[in-house]
Amino acid sequence: MKFPSCYRALLLGGLISAPLCVAAQSVTSFTVVNADTGADIATFTSAGTVTLGSVKNINVRANAPRTESVVFEDGQARRVENLLPYAYKGTQAQAYLKWAPAPGTYAISATPYAGDRATGAAGPTATLKLTVVSATPLVGDDVKPATRNEAARFLAQATFGPVDADIDRLMSIGYSAWLDEQFATPPPTREDPMQGTDGYRGVRVHPV
Repeated sequence: MKFPSCYRALLLGGLISAPLCVAAQSVTSFTVVNADTGADIATFTSAGTVTLGSVKNINVRANAPRTESVVFEDGQARRVENLLPYAYKGTQAQAYLKWAPAPGTYAISATPYAGDRATGAAGPTATLKLTVVSATPLVGDDVKPATRNEAARFLAQATFGPVDADIDRLMSIGYSAWLDEQFATPPPTREDPMQGTDGYRGVRVHPV
């Protein structure tokens, strides 16, 4: 169905014909949906966080009334959606296509248009800053950090501070194997600076 932005109305008993305009097309909000079931998870205006637990595949719907098409951009790709629901990763037979994002923050922009295929007047661009958090336990037989930042955060809590070599090792073998290595490593030994040469801590005995 088309939604004209303006129409002509008869005023004063038909003596005057004047154009009346409704509000321009706009993206009012974004809804994160379960791409496996089509159920809504959460709706955000400009920013929000979702935790992926039992839900593995999601999509993002732009809620845009009085709109005939929506252009999605994320800094890497551009996508034009002409049919409802207007979905960031697209639809097929009105079913949401699946997106399994890695933990992180994503900037998704949506621009509504009055015509199909991004034609006609364009409404203001809306941007969603979506943070995705994984509820998967960090320690597992085959779980590895998704990014170097994630590895660094783990090492900042598990060690005295991350270094590049530790980050590389953790990303290569995963959390469980890295922890096994740490438990198998013997503790470092060093000479006690408080130990005197005669065996008494901090005391040197000089013969008379």
